[in-house]
Amino acid sequence: NLAPATARPVAAPEVPAALRDRPVAFGTSAGRRMPQEANLRFGPRWDVLDGLRLGNGEALAELSLPEPFTGDLVEFDLHPGML
Repeated sequence: NLAPATARPVAAPEVPAALRDRPVAFGTSAGRRMPQEANLRFGPRWDVLDGLRLGNGEALAELSLPEPFTGDLVEFDLHPGML
């Protein structure tokens, strides 16, 4: 949870089942990296893409900050790697 303790949680929008049920195309859970990663090296703090599901004109990205870097959240409300 990135919000201050005094903030109320915000419900995430419902993801359509047709997109949610698609196989993961890229990300650590798919064992496939994004094509640009063949040429660009961002470092472990930027390795946040767990999965990317592609639909018809839409996409669902599943992101998480690697555990060793959660201490960075003291400096950032939203980690730059998650943008």
